[in-house]
Amino acid sequence: MAAAALFGATGAYLDARYGVSYDLRKLSQNRTSRKQVGDRIGQLGGEATLYRLLELADQGAEALWFEGRSLTYGEMKISKLSFRTSKSEDRD
Repeated sequence: MAAAALFGATGAYLDARYGVSYDLRKLSQNRTSRKQVGDRIGQLGGEATLYRLLELADQGAEALWFEGRSLTYGEMKISKLSFRTSKSEDRD
């Protein structure tokens, strides 16, 4: 019984001193996040590009708000396409 109490006290001290439980919790959260991202990419058909995400979003829903102006997902998609076109024209 004394050994169990000593073991518990030692564990509590080490956790308080070195933050072991915090590290273990963060590792678990990272593992869960990776699994969720992998599952979501699988739902997207293996393609998780910005353009693909913009395609799947509600085109009329607001996506960004900045300095009193908002952009919908549709407007962002158009902006991305125009940026992509101007970049490809710059290379020519």
